Amino acid sequence: MSNDARINAAAFDRFAAVAFGTPDVLAAIESLRRALPPSGRPILPGHVTVKGTFVDPLDLEEIARRIAACCAVSEPFTVTAGHWQVRVDGDWSNCWLEADDCPPMTRLHEALVSALSGLCTTTYVGEAEGTFVPHLTLAQQFPLASADAARDILTAASPQFTFRVSAIALVGRRGGTAWETIRSYPLGTTVASLD
Repeated sequence: MSNDARINAAAFDRFAAVAFGTPDVLAAIESLRRALPPSGRPILPGHVTVKGTFVDPLDLEEIARRIAACCAVSEPFTVTAGHWQVRVDGDWSNCWLEADDCPPMTRLHEALVSALSGLCTTTYVGEAEGTFVPHLTLAQQFPLASADAARDILTAASPQFTFRVSAIALVGRRGGTAWETIRSYPLGTTVASLD
């Protein structure tokens, strides 16, 4: 979707701002996902969530403008993720790769949380608590009985990914079925004054 087209907020039931992996990383993650237990809900291609999932946007166009402004003054960054986790969450299991500390990504996350405060409701528990744990989700909401198999696959694969991020995408989940990119914002487009 063009950044100039008006967003039909009613078409989506939730939103987030994410940093997608590069094409080679996306392909490698998809290959790994085919070996893992399938996710029990729609999942985006390989990404790190920079602004956690949110719902009930009061003004999605204003949210989009604020994301663009935060991205314009943020610098590109490099994500490295490789320490895998398989965790139980209620009746389901989830697995992901934790991302290494990346100050520019953390600063962008904090700027986005602050800029969008009051314009939407976050559903990201850690964000509401003031914590940011960047990660690449590999599979989510798969049966507890598959957790050991997921651990075996990740032990054998020993995945690690590094990629450069030069843009952030505003994504939305269309009616609970599939995620899609609504708009994309390049990082660091505002040139600092030399005065």
